[in-house]
Amino acid sequence: MRRTPKLRPVPDAALVAALDQFGAPAAAAFAEELASSQARCTTVAYLVTGPLVGVWWLLVLAPPAWWRHGPPALWAAIPALPLIAIGCTAGVLVLAATGRPSRWLHPSARHLLQATVLLAAACMTGDLVVLAQLIDAAPTILSAPAGILDAIAATASMTRLGYSTRAVLRCRDTRRTLALR
Repeated sequence: MRRTPKLRPVPDAALVAALDQFGAPAAAAFAEELASSQARCTTVAYLVTGPLVGVWWLLVLAPPAWWRHGPPALWAAIPALPLIAIGCTAGVLVLAATGRPSRWLHPSARHLLQATVLLAAACMTGDLVVLAQLIDAAPTILSAPAGILDAIAATASMTRLGYSTRAVLRCRDTRRTLALR
């Protein structure tokens, strides 16, 4: 009887389909492509949800009439804004490296997963910073409409924190799978 090598269980439907169709040795050849696909899908999720979560926090934390005082007033009110630049840069790099420019860039799957983890870490840090800022300002919040906006923004950030934790763990597991190849 022919023994097949043991593979770690990965909850990816594409990997299961590749194993069924090509067998274990040929399926391992798809590991880099599956890792690239995972990095791209995770990055797209962040780039789509980032502006949505950001708008809620902008409505909650932006000082009234900040435009009179210029961007420095906004930077002082929302200290997580520099993380947006880091996250957007990492996201654009992953999208470029997994799209058409990948023909010239030739990124490794490990590097793509590291950039995805960097993006997740930037989002997690930003969410924690604005949540801490909200908790710090909680005693001064008295009006009901502001309370509703606060709840929506906090819920969005906590949801994204859960997603980010899951994304980091999936990237770690995928990197381990690549190392086993």
